[in-house]
Amino acid sequence: MDKLQQEYRRVGKLHLEAERHFFARVVLPSSVVRVFVPGTRPKLLRALVRTDIDPLRSVRSQEQYRLYFEDQLHRLARVINNSNKGNSRVYPGHKWGHSTKILCLFLRDMILHSHYFSDNVVDRLSYYLYTPLDNVVIRRLRKLGYATPFRSIKEIDSSGKFYGVQNALGEAAWSIGVPRVWFDDNWGQRV
Repeated sequence: MDKLQQEYRRVGKLHLEAERHFFARVVLPSSVVRVFVPGTRPKLLRALVRTDIDPLRSVRSQEQYRLYFEDQLHRLARVINNSNKGNSRVYPGHKWGHSTKILCLFLRDMILHSHYFSDNVVDRLSYYLYTPLDNVVIRRLRKLGYATPFRSIKEIDSSGKFYGVQNALGEAAWSIGVPRVWFDDNWGQRV
């Protein structure tokens, strides 16, 4: 019994880090990483696990979240760039398309689906989260009459394209009092 208790003490100290590892693996299934060259997934896993999410506790505005998000985005985009130079399945949208999708998924899950943050912090941060943009979401936006300036993730090659869609989603969501990230629920419904 003593060894079991010791093991629980050990894993208890590492529990929040274990959640980060878990969600890093969850957001990188084959459907997300299939466009990358072999060997990219382990590098992305390491980068996500190293993402310092503790500063999010003090984020109190969309602008503070954007600054945090872009700082983490630059790190993730470097990983993809270093492993995928010349990969036509990823470029030119390696940063504002593929990297944002992965980071949005990771932050969504760490904030909304883990026990890393208190309920008050989750409630506040949920309204700052960006919607992960992928081909399912892009098709849904177009079906609803919103003509995105891109038809695929790899065509999201600038901050203007990324934030243009995020701002439109944000305005619509805020006008009815829900988080913008909820638009990603379309992914599960595939309507």
